[in-house]
Amino acid sequence: MTDDIDPAPRVYYTIDGSDPTTNSAEYNDPISASPPTIGSWTEETAAAEWPGRFSFQIREFNDALWLAGGRIAGEIVKNDVWTSTDGVHWTEVTSSASWTARYHHRMIVFEDKLWILAGNTGTTWNNEVWSSSDCVNWTEATADPGWDGRSDPGVEVFDNKLWVFGGYNGTQFKNDVWNSTDGVIWTEVVSDAPWQARSMHATAVFNGRMWLFGGLKGNGQTQYNDVWSSQDGLEWDLENGNAEWNPRYNHRIVQNGGRLWLTGGEDGTTNLFNEAWSSSDGVSWTLDAQYSGWRGRHSHGSFVLGGRLWIAGGSTLSYAGDIWSASFLGEFTLKYFAVDSAGNESEVRTEIYAIE
Repeated sequence: MTDDIDPAPRVYYTIDGSDPTTNSAEYNDPISASPPTIGSWTEETAAAEWPGRFSFQIREFNDALWLAGGRIAGEIVKNDVWTSTDGVHWTEVTSSASWTARYHHRMIVFEDKLWILAGNTGTTWNNEVWSSSDCVNWTEATADPGWDGRSDPGVEVFDNKLWVFGGYNGTQFKNDVWNSTDGVIWTEVVSDAPWQARSMHATAVFNGRMWLFGGLKGNGQTQYNDVWSSQDGLEWDLENGNAEWNPRYNHRIVQNGGRLWLTGGEDGTTNLFNEAWSSSDGVSWTLDAQYSGWRGRHSHGSFVLGGRLWIAGGSTLSYAGDIWSASFLGEFTLKYFAVDSAGNESEVRTEIYAIE
């Protein structure tokens, strides 16, 4: 730094994420950094157009949300498909898709298609793999992928491959890992991963790794709150053996703003969680919302839309059809400028802090 530059830089800020150099004010007060949080929850609708259900799937694809399958009142298992552009209003596109009615399945976007894998019909554990480019017309990619039929596995897209790991096949909890480059031909990466065999765990691809969070082994007897990650699906690292959130399963995790967001779940009793937790690294977690207004639930839908965190449906010990959302609060975006004797500014650094 030259002698004619003020060692105490000027600091400018915004609270809406915009560039402080173009939309700002000078900031002189002390700053206290904290993790991002979410605002109050709003009930968007008490009863969506689709019948209340749990163990269904919601994914964003082709600029719309898509809901598929699940179990509704009367223990009826569905193979309907619904769509929405705003998260609140839904339209049924088919009441009977080509794939067998199921719940506890997984749905994911891969190679410009929406894919459905695994699940349970109520009597049978599925292993066939289906895909669709329009979510109405479905094609069976394979009826025999090599891995056995199972419910609630982890399913992710990573390293340009589809991955399936863990789940329950009707008699056995699994800790095997499989992948495929096309959804048709599958390869077993490892038959016995170092994490305990389990089902109903949450998963994510985050910071260049695949992640596994919590889950269940046994008939509600063993719940986990451990965190594992892998760069290749073969070698797994235990990142946290006892995360800040209680052991649980059938919870959901989504991503927004460089953070993971965990909602809901159950612990094997009648205790259903209505918390929201977040993490910037997948390892350490912050409780962002407790007793959120919505009833505790598991096996719900969760997604990010319009700068908001959403939950939909699930089991509240009844078949829920309500939809809630909460805004992600703004951040301080700070830019530091050194000022020379002529009053000219030069940028020193940028820092981002959440609003407390």
